[in-house]
Amino acid sequence: RMGRKRKLHLGSTPIGGAAVKSRRLAREITSKYHVIQNEKALVEKETDLSAKAKQQKLSALDEQMTELGGTNRYQQASIISTQHFKTSKWVASTLEKLGRHNKSRKLNVLEVGAINVQLQQYNWMDVRAIDLNSQHPQIEEQDFFGVEPQRQYDVVVCSMVVNCVNDPIRRGEMLARLSCQLVPESGILFLVLPARCINSKHVGGVNMMTSLLAGLGLKHVLPVRQTPKLIFFILGNSTEKKKKHATESTEECDTTQSQEVETISSAGKTTTSSKTVTNVNTPEVVFNWKLHVRAQLASTLKAGTLKHFTQDFSEVPPNEFAIQLSEDLLDTGM
Repeated sequence: RMGRKRKLHLGSTPIGGAAVKSRRLAREITSKYHVIQNEKALVEKETDLSAKAKQQKLSALDEQMTELGGTNRYQQASIISTQHFKTSKWVASTLEKLGRHNKSRKLNVLEVGAINVQLQQYNWMDVRAIDLNSQHPQIEEQDFFGVEPQRQYDVVVCSMVVNCVNDPIRRGEMLARLSCQLVPESGILFLVLPARCINSKHVGGVNMMTSLLAGLGLKHVLPVRQTPKLIFFILGNSTEKKKKHATESTEECDTTQSQEVETISSAGKTTTSSKTVTNVNTPEVVFNWKLHVRAQLASTLKAGTLKHFTQDFSEVPPNEFAIQLSEDLLDTGM
């Protein structure tokens, strides 16, 4: 039984205004917050400004952020704007529909950008909830980019987070990292983004986004769901067992090897023989997610999609959304 749900802690009253109660105000706050963050990122990368001029611009943007109410008010607005849609209920019902409600073991789940603990109420999931600015003791304060991808999660939930990343290249890297957090063959990614982001001219719509995700090894498990405001992707890791990439490093090590062994007989004669020995000290090989992504993109990303997402989007205005694949992820020479 679930029992009564606890009220979420929203933090202290923000400097920038009263508590957020309407969805309209919540959307205005979250939108403005992202614009300010993106503007700050562009200023940081500006090379033509003097140090003094750059600091003045950053200070002005910090003042705008303070007037808005800062991170606490943004978090509060995020909770209000998503109250009408229960991500946890959507995830749980979808997993049950897909037959993933496993009674023999809990599903290992990573929730990125968690703003509540509702998903943790399901006793058939072992949920690690993370966020940059935790608003609850059961949510780990952790940067997603600091979670090393080791293909260990059955399920990853990433709702309205990629759009919060303020750099096109980092967004591309985040999608790559998300794909590499999933266990091979059976992992499921729940990805939610604003419709305006997907339909941005820099992304090109659902079909182009789908092609990019497929290039990263993520294919639709269920059809894309669209509302006027949001687009919902339910994606599966499509790695085929018979086509392992040479750069994947999660295969078990062969701990047996043939060695030439010298033995000395009782007569003092030295002979050499071959014997099989077990190397019990062989360390487990660590999965190299970048090598995996490079091989995946090289083998599956369509030429048109590659050309589109390798454009230089560094000068895209802060209020527009773009995703870019970095040269680092496309370097197959390593």
